[in-house]
Amino acid sequence: MHFQLPYGLHEGALKHISEVERGLKCNCICPACEQPLIARKGDKKMHHFAHYNSSECEKAVETALHIAVKNLLEKYKKIVLPDVILKFSSYKDPWVIAEERLFEFEEVIIENRFDSIVPDVLVYINGRPLIIEVAVTHQIDDFKLAKIRKFDISTIEITLDRFKNLPVETELIEDVIYKTNTKHWAYNSFVEKVRSKFKLFTERKSIIQRGFAYHVDYCPIKARIWRGKPYANVMDDCIHCSYCLHYEYNHILCSGKTKIDSFQQFKDYIS
Repeated sequence: MHFQLPYGLHEGALKHISEVERGLKCNCICPACEQPLIARKGDKKMHHFAHYNSSECEKAVETALHIAVKNLLEKYKKIVLPDVILKFSSYKDPWVIAEERLFEFEEVIIENRFDSIVPDVLVYINGRPLIIEVAVTHQIDDFKLAKIRKFDISTIEITLDRFKNLPVETELIEDVIYKTNTKHWAYNSFVEKVRSKFKLFTERKSIIQRGFAYHVDYCPIKARIWRGKPYANVMDDCIHCSYCLHYEYNHILCSGKTKIDSFQQFKDYIS
């Protein structure tokens, strides 16, 4: 599918279609293939750039939006990041471990190699790296995410697919800098640090099959009793229990012994 190009490069600077003269007087080139552009600013169609005497470039819109995001981050040197949420593999309610807030940063680097990773944008907040990925037509793939996890770098992804056609700059600023509904954490090192401390206050309990039922023995809250021995039914008791922090096919992580079922209790326990 072809998308109309909203931006062109003029003497190395990204220009919106509204900022340039009509036709070839715009003196712009494509941000991706660097071929000459013509500014189509008629009365019937929405104003946009088109390639002059060459086929349309598939990567033009995505490249332009990447540059636009980098320019905005360089200009404002801040971003509102969404809540950091730890989710559980059970029915337990997620923990909000850091609330949405505005962060300022010292440096912005675009598409520059960071070890074996080439982030769309890399910023530094209080000396620590944060990767910002811009998703227009492609999201972070599993290969790149595996590298991000390996190097333990927090990564936010901003989905800008609604800007494929002629973005309004004020709306782009809102989505990139201030709003959080288009942002999600692809990876968060703080979440992983909290997970790594689960072993300090949970018990790993093996799941035992008995007939058609699955049990864990020695349930700390004594969900069920059989001949004086406490146990729990995994499906009926454990995965709905506020102390069940993790569930897999052969075991659960249970915090019933320490009675920790909230992030505040977790912080108090490890402090």
